[in-house]
Amino acid sequence: MTAAFVPGRAYPSVSLTGGACGLMCPMCMGRWLRGMAWATTPEDLSALMRRLWSTGSRGILLSGGFDAGGRLPLRPFLRAVREVKREVDMFVSVHPGMVDRETAEEMADAGIDMVDFEVLPSRRTAERSKGLRYGLEDYLRALEILLEFGPPHVAPHLTVGLPGSGLDEWVEAARQIRAAGADRLVVLAFVPTAGTPLAGHPPPTPGEVAAAVGAARGIFREVYLGCMRSPRLKVRYDEAAVGAGVDRVANPRRETISRFGMRVVGACCAVPEGELWRFPSYPTTDASLPVSPLLNLSMEKPSIGRSRGSPDIS
Repeated sequence: MTAAFVPGRAYPSVSLTGGACGLMCPMCMGRWLRGMAWATTPEDLSALMRRLWSTGSRGILLSGGFDAGGRLPLRPFLRAVREVKREVDMFVSVHPGMVDRETAEEMADAGIDMVDFEVLPSRRTAERSKGLRYGLEDYLRALEILLEFGPPHVAPHLTVGLPGSGLDEWVEAARQIRAAGADRLVVLAFVPTAGTPLAGHPPPTPGEVAAAVGAARGIFREVYLGCMRSPRLKVRYDEAAVGAGVDRVANPRRETISRFGMRVVGACCAVPEGELWRFPSYPTTDASLPVSPLLNLSMEKPSIGRSRGSPDIS
């Protein structure tokens, strides 16, 4: 049965660059950073992680703006992560962008638990959507490095509906990700974001998302529908994905949770099954959803640090 994963305050997202982004890609232009907490120095991150732990958070996603090469400036913060993890057993995941072996090994040495790694299916798509010149072979090489030398858990992400990419290309990229050694996949759906060069590019249809999930089910052991998808299409996406056999859905609406009797877990959807003991979980079989200060079922971002509100996503 499909489970609902609602990170809320149990698993907040943090930008290590605040609202700044050196890449300023056509998809986001830094707007998605506004909905995160900000910790722009190692000292800020240490203090934030300790405070979050003391108020009940059991996981954290480290993200932020990328540099011109599509990399998160993570390395100065790894010492802080290592020090805090000596004190508390917080589950730490990272959205690092492109990585090399040295960075992968340093993340593992610092105690990072999981890497959320986005794969782009072609050089054409990378240029049009992210302003990067990497091809699929570059992402697969980085994925193989992460699986061999990086943190213990790696969750590849693959986005449906990116400019310059069709479903056939998406499925081939999924097959290549599986061949590289990954056995689970997080499916995302392109979101047109107001004020960006790609604001007018249409999002994928629910049928396209269902087709991608269905194809991935035949390739991977587990398939998840991740956070990134258009809010106005969320209910239709989620229903289509459940019908196609998705294992987990991130941040579904209350009505979807109730309709499908989803178990609710207060964590990132990519956290592996063996680590879920850390996080709050509720069996939900009807519309009477549990009330918890750690689960934000209204889907609003928790107010946990300096930020400037959420982006205008159409």
